[in-house]
Amino acid sequence: MTDILPLVSAEHALQEAVYGALTANSALVTALGGARVYDRAPESAAFPYIAFAALASRDGSTATEAGYECRITLNIWSRHGGRREAFQLMQLLRQTLHDRELALAEHILVNLREEFSEVGEDSDRKLFRGSLRLRAFIEIQS
Repeated sequence: MTDILPLVSAEHALQEAVYGALTANSALVTALGGARVYDRAPESAAFPYIAFAALASRDGSTATEAGYECRITLNIWSRHGGRREAFQLMQLLRQTLHDRELALAEHILVNLREEFSEVGEDSDRKLFRGSLRLRAFIEIQS
């Protein structure tokens, strides 16, 4: 197991790889009406869009490999007037990310799997929010 930590954190490497995969998916970009994937959405963002909501990690090292277990949550925001658009975008997210091999800077993605999803009406009753949480196991590249 290595004692030298990489310059890029596992969390940042995962977010960058997920962002790259989402914006490279032409079907998703078309459904969004553009590459509307944000770390933090601007207040003037057009709907629908996807925003990174949360990223948590903990030590996932083994006796032989240094690594992390990360959970990343993506939110889908829609004003479509129902859940349909959010469900369609959720399915495109799954197709893009679940069980996919993504290249991470200075790390190795062992696996990336859906852990939880939901679609519901936001409190202002004009928006629908879909949430997709994925779990990733990441090793530090030696």
